[in-house]
Amino acid sequence: MRALEFCNRLNALREQSWLELLSQSPVRTLPRYPPLILRTCGASNFSEPNHMSKPIVRARTLAAERQNHRCYYCGVLMLQGEVMAFLTKHCVSKRQAKLLQCTAEHMTPKSQGGTNSHSNIVAACFFCNHARHARSQPLDTLAYKRFVQHRVARGRWLVASLPSSLRSQA
Repeated sequence: MRALEFCNRLNALREQSWLELLSQSPVRTLPRYPPLILRTCGASNFSEPNHMSKPIVRARTLAAERQNHRCYYCGVLMLQGEVMAFLTKHCVSKRQAKLLQCTAEHMTPKSQGGTNSHSNIVAACFFCNHARHARSQPLDTLAYKRFVQHRVARGRWLVASLPSSLRSQA
């Protein structure tokens, strides 16, 4: 029981220190802390994942630029870069901004022989990417794009709840 109490107190102290750091520093320059603490204060929403390799980050950035920073599936303007500027410019909440975070999506999955090449990676918002892979039988990229665009046209996707400045111009 003493070990559990010690761990709880230690996490409380770490969380308190983390929150003090959070209030003093911009989000992009915060040091890395254990996932438990990041999850507790909610700051992990906007940090770069530790496991993300530089080639994938580069490919994602190039894909986002190729796509005018719009999601490959739903066409929404994605968050890439300064979080606070994006929040204030587009009047969205932190929760919505997390869903709009730019992610790398492999057209041909690595498990099926796909590579990390620029031609195999597109930029997708976190919402579309997560929703695709949360399915019990994920659709291939083109079928999923048709599915998402059909939902967007019916107003049954994330895009419908966002300000018009973020929606696709097409």
